[in-house]
Amino acid sequence: MRRLRRASLLVAFSLLASAATAQERIIGKPEADMIFAFSRAEWERYVGQFAAPDGWTVRLLPHDTGTALGRFNQSSVTGAFIHPRFRDEHGPPEVLIVGRYYPRRVMPITDELVKQIEQAAQLDLGPMYSVLANRAKVPGTEMEGIELTVTRDTADPRGPKGK
Repeated sequence: MRRLRRASLLVAFSLLASAATAQERIIGKPEADMIFAFSRAEWERYVGQFAAPDGWTVRLLPHDTGTALGRFNQSSVTGAFIHPRFRDEHGPPEVLIVGRYYPRRVMPITDELVKQIEQAAQLDLGPMYSVLANRAKVPGTEMEGIELTVTRDTADPRGPKGK
């Protein structure tokens, strides 16, 4: 099961590392389901063992809500970021922040592109998730990108009892 999770998360980061278009996913439902199944303790164990793929530099960014994982590829000058935010050690993340970043001259991030990526992510993730997309700039760099804020709907989809 752990190998499957590791392989799935590697797939998730492969998706994060590719160029963004309205047709591509920043994160897909299988990856979101897997990450929202982690407890904070499981996530912390995973990121502590994460090995950078060839050509990538990985940086762990500890936060009081859980460690974020950032990746940067020097040759393609692209970056990716994932940060599940946890309330406590035992439960799943409350929010998942996922981003892709590019040199400003390489890929223009327009309002229309952000809207298309948000709509595509919402469609792909389905009604159990809510997605909000925003432009993001990496401080101190010439990089910008798109960040998705993903939350999981914990309400019973069948509605209130007796309805």
